[in-house]
Amino acid sequence: MAYRLALLGLTREQLATAFDVCERTIYHWQQEYPEFLQAIARGGIHADAEVAEALFNRARGAVVPDVHIALHEGQPVITPLEKHYPPDVGAARLWLKNRTPEQWKDKVELVEKPTIALVDREAMDKVYEQVLQEAEQKRAALQSRAERMGLLLDSERGGATRGDEVVIAHDNNEFGESND
Repeated sequence: MAYRLALLGLTREQLATAFDVCERTIYHWQQEYPEFLQAIARGGIHADAEVAEALFNRARGAVVPDVHIALHEGQPVITPLEKHYPPDVGAARLWLKNRTPEQWKDKVELVEKPTIALVDREAMDKVYEQVLQEAEQKRAALQSRAERMGLLLDSERGGATRGDEVVIAHDNNEFGESND
């Protein structure tokens, strides 16, 4: 019973609960009964080592000795042979993920420290002023062109504007028509 419970990975405290005794009794039994201690060891560390070895061999692939038994003219013929098992990718992945999880985990976490771009306030103010100057130059050039073409801004004629948008109207007087 101790062997089977140890195979399940039970701790000494859980073994005590399963046997309905206190934990000190489990330690006492281990000292008093060597076969009890061996059963726990076989079910614990030794079983883990055997499974790890089997997983390792499956991950690597294996060549296992075997025999072929056949009847030839009524007599059994035993032929020794080797069975070849290819490596198992799933077993290899499981082995590596548990042995070196940082290198073989499925999820790769990139840790980047946030970078704060420091802005030179004076340089930004210069760029802002330059953009404003260019905008004013473009506005003046457009206004000059509109005047040469006989176009008037509605705001100059007492007309309406739409928000920040300036509405340009053609001056019909140039063609002898009335603005009414």
